[in-house]
Amino acid sequence: MRIRSTIAGCGLALLAAAQGFAQDGTTSLTADLTLTDPASGQSMQPADGQMVRLNLTLTDAVTGQPPRGVPLQGWVRPVQTGNSSCEQAVRGFLTTGAVPTGSVNLNTSVLAMLSRDGSVGVIDPKLNLMSANMLAAFKLDEQPAGIVIDTAQMRVLATQGTLGQVMALPVPGGDAVVLATGLASPDGIAVTEDGDIWVTSSENGTLSRLAPDGTLRSSTELGAARVDLRDELDVPIVVFSDTGAIRLIDRTNGQTITDLGPQSPLSDVAAIGDIGLLSLPAGRSVAQVRYLDAVDVPIDIPLGLPFSRVSVSLDGRFALAWTPGEGTFVLIDLARAQVVQPVALRDATITEARIFNDAAYLLSHDGGFVGVIDLDTVDIGRAAEITEVRLGVKGDRPQGETALLLPLAPSPQLLAVDPVTQTGFVIEAMSGVNGMPPMDATRLRGGVPQKVLVVDRRLEETAPGQFSVTWAFPAGEYELMLTTGITGLSSCLRFEVQGTRQANGVMPVRMEVLKGSKPILAGEPHDMKLKFYGPEGELIKMPRTPILVPGFKSGWRTKVMAVPQSDGALAFQITLPHAGTFAVQPMQMPAHLGLRSAVLIEAVTQGD
Repeated sequence: MRIRSTIAGCGLALLAAAQGFAQDGTTSLTADLTLTDPASGQSMQPADGQMVRLNLTLTDAVTGQPPRGVPLQGWVRPVQTGNSSCEQAVRGFLTTGAVPTGSVNLNTSVLAMLSRDGSVGVIDPKLNLMSANMLAAFKLDEQPAGIVIDTAQMRVLATQGTLGQVMALPVPGGDAVVLATGLASPDGIAVTEDGDIWVTSSENGTLSRLAPDGTLRSSTELGAARVDLRDELDVPIVVFSDTGAIRLIDRTNGQTITDLGPQSPLSDVAAIGDIGLLSLPAGRSVAQVRYLDAVDVPIDIPLGLPFSRVSVSLDGRFALAWTPGEGTFVLIDLARAQVVQPVALRDATITEARIFNDAAYLLSHDGGFVGVIDLDTVDIGRAAEITEVRLGVKGDRPQGETALLLPLAPSPQLLAVDPVTQTGFVIEAMSGVNGMPPMDATRLRGGVPQKVLVVDRRLEETAPGQFSVTWAFPAGEYELMLTTGITGLSSCLRFEVQGTRQANGVMPVRMEVLKGSKPILAGEPHDMKLKFYGPEGELIKMPRTPILVPGFKSGWRTKVMAVPQSDGALAFQITLPHAGTFAVQPMQMPAHLGLRSAVLIEAVTQGD
């Protein structure tokens, strides 16, 4: 499906004048919007809730060439009565930086959170001020050993070791599907830019390459030992085994960059940009550098102590070695091939650490802070200066593998997650200079966080003048709103999603309470289920939802958490304190659903 529009100046003369800019002579651009299937790339007419890729092509109407370096921003809003004009909507966005309620913001990222109970939730930080910031929730049969974001198809991929499966969870919400099965205890997982999926199995020491639809392409044995997969931002993917075998994979096309046979057992391996590898031999007090032009000749760097984890700066200059649960770490100058700073935290241990941009960050939950070291100040003989960014809470260090300190690229910020308060604190780039405490935070509802991943929902420039993003929408008419800034250009491109259209983009749903055959006895626990149905009687699967239950006879009220079940229902247990009538009402609903009414239940006393 293809839609064309001319992008013209949006009439922001007052704003432009206030900023000291002029709009005279602004070049006109044309915009083509095509809707394609994210999996096949074929043109499509999307249906209700179906994933679709929005492909946008900008062209200079005068030269016929694509523009370069266009700072394009956009959002999708439902077409409904009362919408402001295109120009007014863009003016409002450029003034406030916010999109209207009910719109899909294509300028920000969302978060995928794996909880300790194996549930996965999708959270939009921009909805923090609303009653719920969750977009979707899924309950897996077991805690996944590996989890990764497939941005091209806007899904979360998770391994299920006991079941031998890879699950695909749509980020906008919907049904989880089994993408691949028959794998030998899959654990680590990564996705390359060609769409292929890479899965490791420690049970048989193999690395499997799957097509985007889950079909097995190839399987390679790396050694009969534990196999780890390291997937870091913007560097090649590293796969290594306990036996010391290492494979470096080009993340753009999945090609093998280098392949090392078994060496000595390894604790961790990280890529040094695209020029080499840094490894930590298990139980040894050294790090080994291997450059790709002489990969068989390791350079030993004495560390003084054995460490189990390592992080390398994107430019390949510095590295950080540490061990989770301990307070000692070292900073390594890779150009000099030596340790420049050994450091020990005081009364604190490290949960996670990483190098991001020009600083080293250390997350300590039992210390209640994120330590920041400016790498420009690091040198031999100069004491490391650690600025502590206080999180305001201390707690036990989380057990098991975690992902609780993550870059919010392309922003220079990081997110530090505290599982106790279920909160992600935004660490600003300047925090390492002045120790300023976090001024922004996101509630991570739905469980106790174990791993948090960033899902990039921004319009991505894939080539000059070409942008794309993948999402799913309820049935109805929509407008893709575009702007290049205050002095720039704006456009609104309409498209349609087939299915039963709902007023104002909200689907009315009916709730049914399943109380079971026994009466609800006051003072005794009772298991209950809720089911939700759409206008055509179709079952609507709901995420984990808080339920408010107030009594009509008294001022008593309580809140319970209803958990998704395999039959599509939400289940919870409740003890009503007295006989009488009570209401059952969800405290929050997905943005596109509207409850017609609450449901009443009756509690009785024994013998009534």
